Amino acid sequence: MRHMIAGTKLNRDSGHRKALYRNLVTDLLGYERITTTEAKAKQIRIFAERMVTLGKKGTLASRRRAAAFLYDERAVEKVMGVYATRYATRNGGYTRIYKLGTRLGDGAEMVIIEMVDSEGTQVIQPNDDAKSTKVKAEAKKAADKKAADKKAAARKAAVKDKAIKENTVKKVSAKKTETQTEEVVPKKRIAKKIIKEI
Repeated sequence: MRHMIAGTKLNRDSGHRKALYRNLVTDLLGYERITTTEAKAKQIRIFAERMVTLGKKGTLASRRRAAAFLYDERAVEKVMGVYATRYATRNGGYTRIYKLGTRLGDGAEMVIIEMVDSEGTQVIQPNDDAKSTKVKAEAKKAADKKAADKKAAARKAAVKDKAIKENTVKKVSAKKTETQTEEVVPKKRIAKKIIKEI
C-alpha cells in the first residue's frame, strides 16, 4: 500500500510516517476515539474510512488488505464485523473530529477523532502504551536497584561478620598466649627459688 503515505509529511520520512498512520488508525478503530493533533487526525481519517470501506466489502482480499495495514488482529475483526454492520447503509463520513484547543508547550491544535455512532467509548491517548511501558521500565529499574542494594548490604554484613569473627579469634588466641606465658613465668621463678634453697 505505497499510496497510503501520500499527504502531509508531518516532519517525518515516509517509513516513520506510515508507521505513525498505521498506529493511530489501529488505535482509532480499536478504541473508537483517540486524542491527537489536528494535522494527524486529518490524515488518519482518510485511512480509517478506507479500512471501514474494506470491511463493508467483506471479501477475503479486503480482509487481507486491512490486516496488512492494521497492527492489531482485533481491530481487523472489528472492522470486518462491527463497523461493516454499523455503517452498512452509510456512504462515507464514518469519523468525526472535535477541536480541544492548543496543547501546552508547543501550541499544537489538539482534537478528538472518533467513529460516529460509537457508544460508551473512552478517550485514550495513542501513546498510553508507551507511557505504561516507560512506567514498567522505571519500576523494573527501581526493583533491580533495590535488589542490588540488598545484595550489597548482605555482602557488607558478611564482611563485617567475618571481621568480627577474625577479631574474636585473635583476642582468644592472644588471651591463650598471655595465660600460657603467665603459667610459664611462675614455674621458672619457683624453679629458681628451689635451686637457691638447695
